[in-house]
Amino acid sequence: MRVFVLKSPERGYGFSIGTVLFLFFCFNIIFQTKLPAQCNCEEYIYLNEPEAGGKVHKFRVNPDGSVFEIFNTGGTTWYPGANGSEMSSPHGLGVDINGFFYISETVTGNIRKLNCEGGIELASDFEIVVPNYVYNITSIGNIIYTSYGESYDICDAQSQGSVCFNGPGSVQQWHNWGLWYDENTGYFYQTAHSEPTVYRFTQYDYGSGICIDPFINEGTTAVPVVGTNTLPQDVGGFGITTDRDGNIYVDYGGYNQPGGLLKYDANGNFIKMSIIDTAEDGAGYWGNYGVVYSETCNCLYVSNLTNFEDCLSRFDTELNYTGVAVGPTGDTGQGQTSFSSSKALAINTECCPNITNQTINQEYCSTQVGDQVFLIDFLPCENICSGTWSIGTPNEAGTFNPCNSSLTYQQPGTSCFSYDYVPDLSNPSNLCNEFHFDICITFDSPPTVVLDDAETCPETSTSFSVDATGGQTPYTYSWTVPGGASNPGNSPDVNSTITGGIYVVTVTDGNDCSASDFGRLTILPCDFPHTDNRYCSGELPCHEIDNNLYLGSSISNDPDPSVPTDDNDGFLYPNNIHPGNVIHVRAVIVNNTGNTAHLKGWIDWNNDGDFNDANEEIEDNAYPSGTYNGSYTVSVPVTVPDNVVQDEDLGVFWRLSTDAASIASPCLVGGVCSADGEVEYHNLRVSCKTDQCLPAATQVSN
Repeated sequence: MRVFVLKSPERGYGFSIGTVLFLFFCFNIIFQTKLPAQCNCEEYIYLNEPEAGGKVHKFRVNPDGSVFEIFNTGGTTWYPGANGSEMSSPHGLGVDINGFFYISETVTGNIRKLNCEGGIELASDFEIVVPNYVYNITSIGNIIYTSYGESYDICDAQSQGSVCFNGPGSVQQWHNWGLWYDENTGYFYQTAHSEPTVYRFTQYDYGSGICIDPFINEGTTAVPVVGTNTLPQDVGGFGITTDRDGNIYVDYGGYNQPGGLLKYDANGNFIKMSIIDTAEDGAGYWGNYGVVYSETCNCLYVSNLTNFEDCLSRFDTELNYTGVAVGPTGDTGQGQTSFSSSKALAINTECCPNITNQTINQEYCSTQVGDQVFLIDFLPCENICSGTWSIGTPNEAGTFNPCNSSLTYQQPGTSCFSYDYVPDLSNPSNLCNEFHFDICITFDSPPTVVLDDAETCPETSTSFSVDATGGQTPYTYSWTVPGGASNPGNSPDVNSTITGGIYVVTVTDGNDCSASDFGRLTILPCDFPHTDNRYCSGELPCHEIDNNLYLGSSISNDPDPSVPTDDNDGFLYPNNIHPGNVIHVRAVIVNNTGNTAHLKGWIDWNNDGDFNDANEEIEDNAYPSGTYNGSYTVSVPVTVPDNVVQDEDLGVFWRLSTDAASIASPCLVGGVCSADGEVEYHNLRVSCKTDQCLPAATQVSN
């Protein structure tokens, strides 16, 4: 499995480039950092007026919360311009990664494409036809999502999956109005038109086709109880949005209804309600429909479905009404525009480059034919729509897709493009000055890396087998070991960790292209070398064979420590055996006798040939039958003396039996073998320098 990276300081672009990084399992495309100083970015509100000739108004949000309308040619609204409307009932707004706009048309059931100056594409060039009325839409990258629970690719208009929404009694709700996507949390929020409910879900739910249960339910009173996840009983489902903290705001109102706002926390618990405007009296927010949150002013804007009230009202996030943003006649301080029946609202951040002329050369690592790169991601600004791409020469590395201004990788090489904009000075909706960018993208093939799984035991030096081919030599290696630590070099230094789990190797070639693969290190029970027979002389411990009680993976009678067929495979030691430490020795015990087994141990820390000194006898531990079946469930604490002998073979004895009396000594007790269980004995060597203790130095030896 491979991870691809670029060769310069970059940052990931998340869903907007159609890729998600899951460690080891998906490739990661990373793009150059976009500095705020290189861009001039502002927020703009879009207000849809279906009953006013199919108008869409565009307003710049000022830091003080006031708004300024952006007109089109001849002083008309942002859409339509001077040529009349092709959309009689515009609702909602989606924006792709290249800054083009998508507006739903409730009369025809279509979604239309516009540029940032309000010019609409011909229906013959672009039109997503949906099977139902769509009141609101939004987008992630190049996918359009509708309030009807559908999703579409903007290039081929093909369905990308759908969801449905359960109402009371699991009756599916179809007349859904409000739709909002919170890019900070990755959640969609949707309101039902006919029921006081709010739904929360993710883009991945579209692929599943599941039916979503309400996130906020219909309540039984007109005013919700603080801390409950209910809407007022008489509220229809209209506008919904979230703020920078994840708080949720829902319109209290609708057509010919008193208006206000409701605030919920990120978990859907009710916080407060604004003062409700109960009178259509020429000012205020009676009949409110849409709502958006602005980062610029940290405030909320509400549209009002009326000819008499504010067309756009403003609230702070505590739901205090702070005044009219756009009056009933459309007065925003720069002229009069007739407003009526303001419905869906949308808000978007749009940028213009402060750099007017620049050449950008970017090297990119890829080996998968079909990898897609979006050219907008190599520009110094995000969210630019005032420009046109053209193909330069040469262009042998990939295929250009004009639908989404992407390059599909075909082979190593270089592809060049230009991005130009010359403003139409007669159109006041122009936001950017003239600019020109030349971009060349060079594709290099990274190495192919294969990391095989490995097995080891504490006394064996085991290395992973890494096979790196392709790319450009020489290679450099780095490792990530269990626990997340990074380790440079050609080896993960297995002997210093002795930790089972996933190891990752990253190979970087001479072109600075990287690829990664992962392998699993498994620690097996090890058959340790035998200790000598000096500890018991002619009184060697022994036991009867019982296949229901033993240590490790098999059993032997252990009549003589010098017999090489005797197995000593039941124990694993840590590598940090230092003077004064408390270590935990792991043992494999199989006990199916029906009785409790006992485990005793002895370690000759001072290497004097007996186990009679302090700390050399390890206490009896009891292990019930059936509980221990061969898993690493036993962890025996052992205290290492301060004066442990180093760099010498230390004798170790372990004895297991259901008869605790028969294993009271490391040697024979009363000349009688244990009735069951097993004996294991081997050498342990501790190497710890006088000035420092090195974990890697611990080893088991003959």
